[in-house]
Amino acid sequence: MNKVIIAEDEFLIRIGIESSLPWNDLNIEIVASVADGEQAWRSYLKYKPEVLITDIRMPVLDGIKLIKR
Repeated sequence: MNKVIIAEDEFLIRIGIESSLPWNDLNIEIVASVADGEQAWRSYLKYKPEVLITDIRMPVLDGIKLIKR
């Protein structure tokens, strides 16, 4: 199963992304759903996901800096 991390600081948008696709049917597991880039980075190091869905403007570490890491 492929792993995905969702990084979005707005709670309702994050929940919307989580519920918008039949992840299990696509053989994808959401391993982390986080509210800022630093949490996303720590989750990335822990889970090594194949996919990272990130917002650009987030507190602590924005999406662009996160991807550059």
